[in-house]
Amino acid sequence: MQIEQGRTRADITPYRGGLLVVIERAPHPGSGRFVQQVARRPWLTAPVHEEVVRRVVQASEVEHVLAQEGLRLSRAERETLARLGDQD
Repeated sequence: MQIEQGRTRADITPYRGGLLVVIERAPHPGSGRFVQQVARRPWLTAPVHEEVVRRVVQASEVEHVLAQEGLRLSRAERETLARLGDQD
């Protein structure tokens, strides 16, 4: 399952009895973080997503982890997440 809101995206996949949550964020084009990306890779013309969080959690904890990074789930996403959690 993939969720994308603004410059932040999350991938949620079943993994060893839990769910692997990977959250990535792209810096704002005018930020110092983007300047650092360009300094390391001068060919970049747009910000690149960087991993912020990688955790294996239970289905009941996923929404909390996403909320900590500013991602909110819609009702349909909650239902999909419940089905994904039931697969373990």
